[in-house]
Amino acid sequence: MFCHLGYVRDGRPVVLPTMHVRCGETLYIHGSTGSGPMLGAKPAGLPVCVTATLVDGLVLARSAMHHSLNYRSVVVMGSARAVDDHAEKLSALHALLDHIRPGRAADCRTPTPVNWPPRRCLPSILSRFRPRCARAGRSTIRKIVRCRIGPGSSR
Repeated sequence: MFCHLGYVRDGRPVVLPTMHVRCGETLYIHGSTGSGPMLGAKPAGLPVCVTATLVDGLVLARSAMHHSLNYRSVVVMGSARAVDDHAEKLSALHALLDHIRPGRAADCRTPTPVNWPPRRCLPSILSRFRPRCARAGRSTIRKIVRCRIGPGSSR
């Protein structure tokens, strides 16, 4: 549901936090019509990088150098364009709302012409992606000091 969108604006890298939903082979990114990626998305496409990470827990170690995270993440490279088609935009919005909370789209008012224009979706065709994860494992370091170690909740 939560991701980071990276792109290049005026020769400089920019990364923005935002929401997303995947529909088939298309990744829809939520945003405002005035935001950089929405303004920069041309019909030919804007090169983007989208990352998403789920932190499953913190790994506490005896040594400061061995603390880490248990996580799952993905890096997606693609080409994004702005969605201007009303039906596609409405379908993407409903999918995003239901991704946030199942059944949410049915509970919300349909967008009106007054509040619709400031919102756009930025679909990215999934051209390349790489999933990655780090999971809990047993440490081979011998016990030296008494302190809490091992995987734990991040909350």
